[in-house]
Amino acid sequence: MNPLVHTMEAQFHGAANAAQLRALHAAADWAGLLEYALLLAEQEASQRSQIHWLVQEAAAAPPAGVEQWHLDLAEELLRGRRREV
Repeated sequence: MNPLVHTMEAQFHGAANAAQLRALHAAADWAGLLEYALLLAEQEASQRSQIHWLVQEAAAAPPAGVEQWHLDLAEELLRGRRREV
């Protein structure tokens, strides 16, 4: 199994989001802060839906090399829990 890599691009987006949230807070732009937070919440929900769909697709017809523990771990990640390995 390939390791999960937090890419430079993902790190950049995370830092940009954090900077924007801090700027809105510092400016006391509560409406802007709320809108940005709601946008991030929607993005997170969309990503969870995509992950769920991918897991369902993988479980329906596992390609060669996918073992049950891969599917179990994916299911745990979807529930927001990760077991100690």
